[in-house]
Order: sequence, then structure tokens, then C-alpha cells
Amino acid sequence: MCQYCLLHQVLFQHNANLYAANGAGVVLAEKGQFDISKDLFTQVQEAASGNVFVQMPDVWINLAHVHFAQGNFALAVKMYENCLRKFYHNTDSQVLLYLARTHYEAEQWQDCKKTLLRAIHLAPSNYTLRFDSGVALQKFSASTLQKTKRTVDEVRATVAELKNAVRLFSLLSAASNLHVHGFDEKKIETHVGYCKHLLEAAKVHCEAAEREDQQNKQRLELARQVILAEENRRKAEEQRKYQLERRKQEDELKQVMQQEQHLERIKEQWKSSTPASKRKDRPQTEDDEGGHGEKRRKKGGKRRKRDKKSHYESEEAEAEMDDQEEMDDGDRHRNYEEPYYPTNDHDEQAEDNPQDLLAAAGLEDSDAEDDTAAPSANASRRRQALSESDEDEPLPRQGSDGEGGGDATVDDDE
Repeated sequence: MCQYCLLHQVLFQHNANLYAANGAGVVLAEKGQFDISKDLFTQVQEAASGNVFVQMPDVWINLAHVHFAQGNFALAVKMYENCLRKFYHNTDSQVLLYLARTHYEAEQWQDCKKTLLRAIHLAPSNYTLRFDSGVALQKFSASTLQKTKRTVDEVRATVAELKNAVRLFSLLSAASNLHVHGFDEKKIETHVGYCKHLLEAAKVHCEAAEREDQQNKQRLELARQVILAEENRRKAEEQRKYQLERRKQEDELKQVMQQEQHLERIKEQWKSSTPASKRKDRPQTEDDEGGHGEKRRKKGGKRRKRDKKSHYESEEAEAEMDDQEEMDDGDRHRNYEEPYYPTNDHDEQAEDNPQDLLAAAGLEDSDAEDDTAAPSANASRRRQALSESDEDEPLPRQGSDGEGGGDATVDDDE
């Protein structure tokens, strides 16, 4: 009778037997019925969690195995870690080996290496863990070298890991004579040769990666210098613009200050010159008024002098003509004496020069415009000037004939 049938009979008689249900799930998982086995493990896990007296870490490990078999590596890692923390306090090397295998299949090489190192620290006499660690390092190095794009740091790390793998396999090869560990010596030598081959290839790749890295550094340095030069040029341009703007502002401020100072000087000069100009304006106005009158007086005097001169010349000419006529008349009429009637030369000249009469009467047109302010004063000054000129005039010539002659006087009274 098969195991599943036996477990089925146990469950039929004792349906609360968790161990029988867990065994039935293992049988179904071995047959590839992962979904049914996963449901059984889940039911057993829930039932065991509700009972404080039952501790079944196997059901957690079996459920993680099912997730691993189905390819759900993330769920499998989670189940293994929960089982370690809950039941073993992270100190079970076998569960750590299961966890490392999951990381290995998920190609998480660094996590696999770290998990195996933890397991080796917990079980240093377990050579299987060392062998698995060497295989993980070998696989990690091979996968890194197969990458199309790899950095020099990755290649250097690969070289270091290959050296560690060679050292581990060399140790295992020395202990392979002890068949108690279950290692095949030829298999270990194969791993050692392969790791050495990878190490030589890694050195070539490392040199190529270093050259490429050097070129990248040179390109980066050149780009950095270009960027730095551009940044310096931009800063210099900004500094130049700032200096120009600052100089412009300083010039404008200086011009404004100069204009303000100039305006202040003009204000001070205006304030200092305003009282003096006011004091000067008053006498100047008075002088203008007096000077205008004096100018009119001088102008009138000049005109009177010209009038008096023409008056004196006309009187002399008339006197000479009268003397000549008298002499002629005396010669022709020597026996006949014509009575002499004195004439008023001033009236005759007034008839000849009517402008003098207007000037004497104060009605001259040129003086009328100048004497509108004070006609009476100008007329009195004219009369006084005429009277003074009459006193200074010489006596007129006397015209006489043989028998008697009269004095000819000129009356210049106005």
C-alpha cells in the first residue's frame, strides 16, 4: 500500500492529525501536485499557528520548498527567513543552505555568498557549505565575465572572487582523500582548472577594462575641464557685466551728485545776488528817471545851440545886407534922407524859422515826446537858456548914413 493511502486512512480516522496532513502534502509535492500540496501545507500552517502547544517548522520549510519548485523565489526566500527567525533564531545552517540555494537559482550571487558564509560560521566543519561557496563564487565570476558591459571594478571583484574560489577548491582537493565528506577528487580538480582558466581570462578582461576606464576618465576629465572653462567664462562674463553695471551706476550717481552740487551753487549765488540786485535796481531806476530828464535837457540844449547859431548867422548876414543897401542908397540918394525904421530881427527870424517859435513856445514836436512827463519844467529851462544866451550875445552892428542913423536892436524875447 502506498504512503498516500496510509496517510489518507489516518486522516479519515483522525482528521485533526496535523502531522498526517503534512506528510500527505509532502507525498503530493513529490508527485508534482504542487497546488494541492500547497493548500494542505497552508491549512496545516494555520492550524499549527492557532495552537500554542504545537511547533511545526517543517510545514514552513515544506511550503517554502513548494514555492521554490514553482519558481516563486521571492516567496520562498520570505518563507525561509520567517522560519529561521521564528523557530531557529537565525542559527540553523541547514535552513541557511536552503536559503542560499534559492538565491543561487535566482542568480543573486552576492546574497548567496553572504548566506553561505553565515552558514560556514555556524558549521565550520561542514565542507559541503565550503564547496557550495566555491561553486557560487565560480558562477558569479563566469556570469560577470560574460557581461557585454562591465566596469573595471566589477572585473577586479571577479578576479578577487576567482582567487578565493581557487583557494577553496584547493583546500577541498586536499581533504578529498577523506571519503567521509563525500567529495569526488576529479570533480574538485575540474572546478580548480576551470577557476584558473577564468582567472587568466579575467586578467585580460581586467587590463582591457582598465584601459577603457582610463579612456573614460580622460574623457570625463576633458569634459570636466570644458565645463569648468565654460563655467569660468560664464562667471567672468557675469563679473564683467556686473562691473560695467556698477561703473554705470557710479557714473550716474556721480553725475546726479554733480548736478545737485551745481544746483546748490546756483541757488547760493542767486540768494547772495538777489538783495544786491534789488538795492541796485532802485538807484538805477532813479538814475534812469533823472538821466532821462538830463538827456532830454542835453538834447534840448543842443537843439537850442544849433538854433542860436543859425539865428546869429542869419542876423549877421542880414546886417551886412542892410549895410550894403544903406551904402548903395546913400550913394544914389545922397541928397535924400530916408527915414530909418528899426526892425525887429527876432520877428523876421521867427518868420524865416518857424521851428524856433515852436521851440520858444514849448511846442516843438521832438521835445513834445520827451517832455510829456514835465512840460512846464522843460519850458522854463528853455526860457532860462535863451535869456542867458541873449545876455552873452554881442551888440548888433549899427547902420548909419551921412545925416543920421538909428541903432538897430534885435529883440530875442519870446
